[in-house]
Amino acid sequence: MDVKDILKTAILFLNKEELLEDAYFLDEVGEDYVASSDREQEIEKLLQCLNLVYQEISAEYLPLVFEEEVTPNEGKIMLVKLSKSIQEVQKIMSVDGNRIGFKLFPDYILLNANHEKVKIRYTYEPDVLSKTSTIFNYGGKLPKRVLAYGVAMEYSFISSLSDEAYIWEARYKDSLKNIVRKKYEIKLPSRRWI
Repeated sequence: MDVKDILKTAILFLNKEELLEDAYFLDEVGEDYVASSDREQEIEKLLQCLNLVYQEISAEYLPLVFEEEVTPNEGKIMLVKLSKSIQEVQKIMSVDGNRIGFKLFPDYILLNANHEKVKIRYTYEPDVLSKTSTIFNYGGKLPKRVLAYGVAMEYSFISSLSDEAYIWEARYKDSLKNIVRKKYEIKLPSRRWI
């Protein structure tokens, strides 16, 4: 899912179609086209709103999980050595699959025992999105509509449009609740004949 598609949807929600005339959204730009700095500023503001929403979703609703193999140094895993910006450690295992106890410190993780290599599974913060970024949609679980609701909500709050912001917030929060709600299969008891 592209950032451009989400921003287009948010722009339509916000009734700001004039932003779609910016060179960013046009496939072919004519020689007489002059980019409006006001438009560019508005698009940048929308992109910042998208970053806020995406970070909120990945921190509170649908965490991004990563697993990697690392080599501890004297029983310590330095956080700066990890591939991603860590939010929460889910588990640490030896290469053969046994769980390893640990304690988290501001700069490192201290393991209960020395190991040559360990696997660490953790949640991480997403990278800052740019105009050309592609967003991970959690295997189709996160539609662009929900992200666009969030962008419209944040933009409305930032622009002091309180009434609109509360409407978009309700849509955004309700959609997120439906996404993260566990969907269990309901089994009815089989019919019995008397």
